[in-house]
Amino acid sequence: MKLQEFMDGIGLSQADQKTVLSFSLSPEEYTGQKQLFLNHPQAFWDAVNQKGRKEQQMLWLLCFFTRLGADRFEAFQEKGISRQIFFQTLSDISIWAADCRKKNGFPGLSEGNWIAKSLHMELFRLGRLQFEPSFLGEIPCLKVHIPEGGPLAIKEVFASFDQAKDFFHDSFSLFTCSSWLLFPGLQTLLPPESNIIQFQHLFSLKSVDLSSRQGEERIFGKICSDPSLYPSNTSLQKKAREYLLKGGKLGSGFGVRTVEGYNQHNASRR
Repeated sequence: MKLQEFMDGIGLSQADQKTVLSFSLSPEEYTGQKQLFLNHPQAFWDAVNQKGRKEQQMLWLLCFFTRLGADRFEAFQEKGISRQIFFQTLSDISIWAADCRKKNGFPGLSEGNWIAKSLHMELFRLGRLQFEPSFLGEIPCLKVHIPEGGPLAIKEVFASFDQAKDFFHDSFSLFTCSSWLLFPGLQTLLPPESNIIQFQHLFSLKSVDLSSRQGEERIFGKICSDPSLYPSNTSLQKKAREYLLKGGKLGSGFGVRTVEGYNQHNASRR
């Protein structure tokens, strides 16, 4: 696939497209690093870590992974994966490129190790959600991840579940999710009809991690040692900030949902 078509397809910003197109990456370096990435991942990341400061590493990853993404189209096609799912899956490059600019003020790619999962075809975005084949003990499951990108409408969540069942051919027994969105304390901050609380009800909560600060990072865009320093621009920020100032914790939760339970609920919707 041509690089320009790929960048447009994943929704890469014009500023980041210019960065990629102007970046000097020789054919020899690209080919060598591509082979390392596909066949010797640890050696690839060792080489990335030697590319100077963090800023330089993140810039290089943006430019390399964008070019590699275009080249991976053929491998996705060989697996019978549609163009739509290909673009949806690798749109994570655009999401984390935007995150890098927002948080750091320079072009680059945050969460390179995470994006590598998509490039290795270990994780796929199907509609609103991402799915990663895994095991819970000896039970095959799909890990559910929630990428940035608009409201978490329950109708869209179920549409993603439907796609996952078709895409993975019922090769799993459970959906699992580990996220700040499953933290039960959010039920004191949000109304029952909110998308987040409805999403929580789809899973059976199995454990809670109070040490996780993922919720603070997602709600406020950063982590502060003093909750009074957090912004309060949205209603959730205001409530979460007050909750933290009173000594509350915003942890994460781990939940599971059986395929049988999903099938029953899905049948009732029809």
